[in-house]
Amino acid sequence: MLNKIIIFGLVLLTLTSCVSSKMFNELDIKYNQLKSDYDNLSFKNDDLLKIKTELENQLTELQNTCAEISSKKDAISSEILILQNNYDNLNSAYAALEQNMVLKSYLVPRHDIDSCCSCIL
Repeated sequence: MLNKIIIFGLVLLTLTSCVSSKMFNELDIKYNQLKSDYDNLSFKNDDLLKIKTELENQLTELQNTCAEISSKKDAISSEILILQNNYDNLNSAYAALEQNMVLKSYLVPRHDIDSCCSCIL
């Protein structure tokens, strides 16, 4: 009797643990579809990672270029400031020179005074 119960239990266990061929085929089709989707997504992911790396390299290059341009801009700005100061100094000196020339034109030259004096004597 114990043997019959054990055999019945084993038969029952094997019958319930088996998957029908229809369900197996459906699961196999789903598995193959999921595997295909996974492979496609992995391929796309690899492509996107390559693009991301290229873009990061371009970003780094652009940041370096931006920093270089910024430092050149700062150097040019300070040079412009120096040139503006030089221009202002030269302009002031020129104005003073012009004013000095105007004042000298109102003065009688010394040799003219001497010649006038000799005429009188």
